Amino acid sequence: MPVPVRSPNPEYTEEARDAFVGGDVVLQAIIRKDGTVRKIEIIEGLGYGLDESAVNTITNDWRFKPATSHGMPVEAAATLGISFKLKLPEADGKELIKYPLRAMFVATQWERNLQGWMVGSGYGNMKEGKSLRGFKFTCSCPGGFKRKSYAAKWKKPESRLEVFNIDLQTSTKCKLDMEMTDLIYTFKDGRLIAVTSDQWNKIQNAGSE
Repeated sequence: MPVPVRSPNPEYTEEARDAFVGGDVVLQAIIRKDGTVRKIEIIEGLGYGLDESAVNTITNDWRFKPATSHGMPVEAAATLGISFKLKLPEADGKELIKYPLRAMFVATQWERNLQGWMVGSGYGNMKEGKSLRGFKFTCSCPGGFKRKSYAAKWKKPESRLEVFNIDLQTSTKCKLDMEMTDLIYTFKDGRLIAVTSDQWNKIQNAGSE
């Protein structure tokens, strides 16, 4: 079987750091006789740019000792696993385990109320497992959201969400009142639009070409 002889770590994307995403990307690759990679297919992905980072690094920077048959190099398939480990303070890492969802904010508006809290509203997308759904929200929080996405968990399924706002460096969690939709929010030509999952996939595929 092919054996990696040069395997630098893929880049951890800023988007994934912001969303506190870590884990394993599993890929199927075809290794040529000269030890380079001909084709890669994502078997299990993480999203947030990590899949693309793994594919690009393996394709461009990894090299293999090729598989052999009767002492001669041959082309062969190999299953590869890439681990992305997010380094956080221990207390934050333990806390984040309780927040399996990812709330991604697409368009938000904020203003400060008389009590000094930030009051916000807007649109975003919720990633729960492999499912992606849009939402409208209103929220009050000690501070606004500086990142594009945050770890979250349901306080009341489909209607109330608790966001782990690590930027605040406080035990206070931000609660959002939600209205979930079956559409996904994104921008096109500078304008906020809502699209179906099929339309979303076409937009993503067009952006990666």
